[in-house]
Amino acid sequence: MTCATVARVLKHGLTSTFLREGTHGPPAVRSIVGLVPDGAARVRVLTPRYPPAVVPVRRNVFVLHDRVPEPPETVELLRRG
Repeated sequence: MTCATVARVLKHGLTSTFLREGTHGPPAVRSIVGLVPDGAARVRVLTPRYPPAVVPVRRNVFVLHDRVPEPPETVELLRRG
């Protein structure tokens, strides 16, 4: 877990990643939920060795569910315009 100041969160956003391993049951599932600052239209989720995922932002929130078994290395804000 990483902590940040409120000012930093308001400027850069905040994400939380949940991983469920898929050893003998269903495949792995990754869920990422994020709060982003005004002006962000999409986010790009980057995880080494996997293709980037571009996710739309709705009302300053984005949600991604996929089958990548690792947390992201970076989440980039993609601004409008």
